[in-house]
Amino acid sequence: MTSEDRDVVDRLEEFRSFLEVVEEAEESVGEWISRRSDDPSVDLTIGGVRYPDAVHAFTRVLREAGWMQPDYMEVDIARYRDNPALVAEASLPTLKRLLTATERGERFNPGYRAGAYDDGFVLRIVDRLVELRDCSSLGDAPA
Repeated sequence: MTSEDRDVVDRLEEFRSFLEVVEEAEESVGEWISRRSDDPSVDLTIGGVRYPDAVHAFTRVLREAGWMQPDYMEVDIARYRDNPALVAEASLPTLKRLLTATERGERFNPGYRAGAYDDGFVLRIVDRLVELRDCSSLGDAPA
């Protein structure tokens, strides 16, 4: 892990307490909002999810650091979401792809990101990133 990557993990770790609260909460991190068309002849409702500022700040850290991976589809995100042990062993490139897939999933499926925060998936990724950072700073990075 490079020193730049360690700095990014430091910044992401700042969101840890927020992520813990979200995982334990009874309600979703996102609030579903919808709006019906103003034209009565059109039967259309447009919807999306409103996220708290911390979610946007987390995403901003990823983007500013260049961690959004164009090859994110090479990872089977469902497999990792269903199996926390896989996240606990994931490499840095895989974790970057998982974070990217979570963000990109929102574009095509409103609320996808909320699910990843609510079920602790993003928290597990941050925990693994912290582990990799701590091991690499000791010169003992796991494979």
